[in-house]
Amino acid sequence: MALGCTDTPGPAPEHRCRCGGAGAIPQDEKWLESNHDTTLNLYQTLTEKALGTQLIVWPESAPAGVANDLVPYISHLYSEAHTHGSALVLGVLRAEGGATDDAAPRYSTRAGAGRESELVRQASPGAVRRVFPVPSLVRSWLRLMSLPYSDFTPGAAEQPPLPAAHLQLGTTVCYEDAYGSSMLRVLRQADALVNVTNDAWFGHSSARHQHFQIARMRALEDGRYLVRAANDGISAVIGPHGE
Repeated sequence: MALGCTDTPGPAPEHRCRCGGAGAIPQDEKWLESNHDTTLNLYQTLTEKALGTQLIVWPESAPAGVANDLVPYISHLYSEAHTHGSALVLGVLRAEGGATDDAAPRYSTRAGAGRESELVRQASPGAVRRVFPVPSLVRSWLRLMSLPYSDFTPGAAEQPPLPAAHLQLGTTVCYEDAYGSSMLRVLRQADALVNVTNDAWFGHSSARHQHFQIARMRALEDGRYLVRAANDGISAVIGPHGE
């Protein structure tokens, strides 16, 4: 999903935003190797359609892979965004060290590049822990059997806003937006909020609608615009009164 925002006149940093489309990839298809190139081509097309607008936001783990393996692809898109005066913010997985190293720490990351084309990365602080809930004995057996698994490593508890599109963005990943206290430190500096999520896990249940209501509550509570990009859920620009 791509969101394009342009400034409107006035003393407050308000924004007009338009939706450029959503990936809407079902969870049971998202990580299939046969869909890898199709997914990358889809998000590149959606991004190209939104170029020239102030801010483009991708959902959580939009490209089905780790950023380590997508450097040329992401670099090209950032270059295109910079050329057209756009800023690109995306949710992407990142492995510290080697992407094929099962022991390497893994992060659910928000990355952004502004008009200066400087890549800024933030690891999720982990308000929602994402771990494989098995004891160490089972983990040892999995390694012995060469069965892949990995947990997400929390980033720093205190992180500055993500600079993009002449804004300071307070960012959350997935259900981190359910914890209002996690935004208190960054809120004083943040001009707007961004939540990147993948609600495809919920299928067509009411959970995606509930998560959207949580995001509306955060925008209302914090008095900030909130840009919400969901892979297969509800993407929206929410006003500071929850509208």
